[in-house]
Amino acid sequence: MIEAASTSKHAFSSLHATRSRGATMRLSVCVITYNHEEYIEQAITSILNQDVSFDYEIVVGEDCSTDSTADVLRRLEVANPGRLKVIYRENNIGGVKNVLRTIESCSGEYIAFLEGDDFWTSMDKLELQVGFLDQHQEASFCFHRTRYLFTDEQSSEYVLPLRDPPVLSSFDFLLQEGNQVAVNSIVARRTYLTDLPVWIADLKLGDWPLCLMLATQGLVGFVPTEMSKYRVHAGGTWSQLSPHLQLVYVIQMFFHVSELLSGDAKRLVEHRKAEWADSWCNYLIHDPKVQLDAVVNDLNHVGSCELSTYLLSRVADKARNLEQSRLLHEQQLRAWEAAAAHGNGPSAQLSAEVAELKKQTARMEVVVGARIRKWVAGFRRR
Repeated sequence: MIEAASTSKHAFSSLHATRSRGATMRLSVCVITYNHEEYIEQAITSILNQDVSFDYEIVVGEDCSTDSTADVLRRLEVANPGRLKVIYRENNIGGVKNVLRTIESCSGEYIAFLEGDDFWTSMDKLELQVGFLDQHQEASFCFHRTRYLFTDEQSSEYVLPLRDPPVLSSFDFLLQEGNQVAVNSIVARRTYLTDLPVWIADLKLGDWPLCLMLATQGLVGFVPTEMSKYRVHAGGTWSQLSPHLQLVYVIQMFFHVSELLSGDAKRLVEHRKAEWADSWCNYLIHDPKVQLDAVVNDLNHVGSCELSTYLLSRVADKARNLEQSRLLHEQQLRAWEAAAAHGNGPSAQLSAEVAELKKQTARMEVVVGARIRKWVAGFRRR
């Protein structure tokens, strides 16, 4: 049963009449959904329940779900006449394209975002954020605290951002750690979203480059209140990816975004790209459970020769550095063994040092063993 707040209903009804006489739509809520039959009603209800003093519309991009998501939305349309504008895709076009096309159907001065498996927890969310942007014209968008909700019941909930930023931040805030902005917490000025297709086209990630693009247009605003929940579940498209492939898609995003920037912003992005690439290399080299054939297939699936060459060249560099370290350990090992043989120094200490060096040398050999060297060489011949 949908029970929207009475104040919100009254505000919507009177303001809708005003809009019909030519007033500008104040805000659009851009909802993206695919196979969210379990969650979509809660998401839509959290929008309908907003207590606002302005007119807003709800625009839903339903991406040809294979479950009953579309049926739930049709029922909600009947229960809330005139309040939902649902676009039912005839074919699945993917998350990024669905975002872009749904934004094109929005007419509000501001745009708020919500995915169909998330929901808002405060009835004042839109009122607070629109008020913030009205007050801070120098901000291109604002966001708020979001609690991550894990449905596996084994992970602890946590809140993003991990640490509250200032009320207004610059571009570099978005690069300090992983993405600290949940898309369901964003309200942005629609006028700054015109370049969005250039920024997120053909990327697996859409929320992080969206924030980066907006931060090139103005400051990043922060409302220090928790007002939404981001649901993490096995059916999520991101959750289904392997950890190494998630890293690859982040690096791909930095690769693409860097090409659109210049000056200090570009240098910041290039620095973060290198750090994430190093993390990927370390994960690949040091985890014996990684199936290298699967890694190659995933890189081929991403389909960027430039990205693959960049990553594999960094793997090769790390392997060479590790090989040099291994040779150094071998030299140290021989020196210790010689010292032990001649009785120089306490024998117990020497024996312990020799044993530890042998372990380290063995680990080095595993890390830079034949499988890594052959794999890198084989991929370069493709």
